[in-house]
Amino acid sequence: MKINFNNREIEFKFKFRADMLFEDKRGKSFEAKSITDWVTYFWCYYIALTKDHSLTLEEFEDLLDE
Repeated sequence: MKINFNNREIEFKFKFRADMLFEDKRGKSFEAKSITDWVTYFWCYYIALTKDHSLTLEEFEDLLDE
């Protein structure tokens, strides 16, 4: 699946790196139990797919709100 986000076209695909980043940031494995987990999970995927480590979670949330 391809999406346009933050002036980039991103093709979403499974990445172990995103799952590992999520576990590092949240201290647990991903479970679809809260909005916080979902947003953090997508932020981790954004970082893993684009290698843009400059975008903070708070900035990512602001982009989602726009």
